[in-house]
Amino acid sequence: MFVKTNSRRNIGDMKREAKEALENDDLQKYKSLLCMLQETYPADLWAFRKEALLAARERDWNTVLACTRKVCTKNPQDFDMRILMAKALSKQGLHAEAEAQMRWLERQMKPESTGNARYVSFLLTYSGICADRGNLRRAAAFLQEILDICPDHGEAVIHLARCLRKIGETDRALRVLAQHSDYSDPYWLIEQAYCLARKGKPSKAESLLRRAGKLASSHRNRDSLKNRIREVISREFSGTQLPSLA
Repeated sequence: MFVKTNSRRNIGDMKREAKEALENDDLQKYKSLLCMLQETYPADLWAFRKEALLAARERDWNTVLACTRKVCTKNPQDFDMRILMAKALSKQGLHAEAEAQMRWLERQMKPESTGNARYVSFLLTYSGICADRGNLRRAAAFLQEILDICPDHGEAVIHLARCLRKIGETDRALRVLAQHSDYSDPYWLIEQAYCLARKGKPSKAESLLRRAGKLASSHRNRDSLKNRIREVISREFSGTQLPSLA
C-alpha cells in the first residue's frame, strides 16, 4: 500500500526546474511540472499563467481560457492574463465577451501608467479581435497606433498591411511594408508578394514567394506559412502553375 508522506517539493525548486525544462525545449517535462505545481500549490498562480502562455503558443484556446479565467478570478488586475483571456474568447467565437473584456481594459490601461510593452500587447490583441469581427478599419487604426509607439514592430507591420490590402488600400499597404522591410521574415515576404500580385506584378510576387517558401521549410510555423503561400497562389495566380512554391 502506498503511504503518503507530508513532504512536499519546494515550490522554488519546482519553478526553477520548470524554467530549465522550457529553456531546453523539453515541453513534456515542462507541462508535467506545471501540472504538479498546480496540484501541490493551487493557491500559487504562477503555473496557471505559464500554462496559459504555452497553450496560446500551441493555439489551445480552451486551455488558455480555463487558465486565464482562474488567474483573473483571483487577481482581476492581472492585465496580461486579461488580454490573453480576451484573445481566447475571440478565437472561440465569443466576440461579445471578448469585446467587453477589452473595453474594461481600455478604461484601465494607458501607456503612461501600464508601460508601452503591455499597452502594445493590448492594442495588438484588440486589433485581432476587431479583425475577427470583420472591422478591419478599426483594427488598422489600433495597428497604426502600435507603429506610432514602436515603429519597428514587425508583427504590427504585417497585420496592418494585411488589413489595408483587404479593404482595398493596397498602395498604402505597400508603403507600410516598404518602410519596415524584412526579407528574412517569411510573413513579410508573403504579404509583400500578395500586394505586388494584386498590383499586377506577378514575377516580383513569385520571386518573393519562392524565398518565403524556402524560409518556411525550417520555420516552426511551417504548415501555417505553406498554407498562406498556397492562398496567395490560388487567389492571385489564377491559371498560373507554380507547383514548387506550395
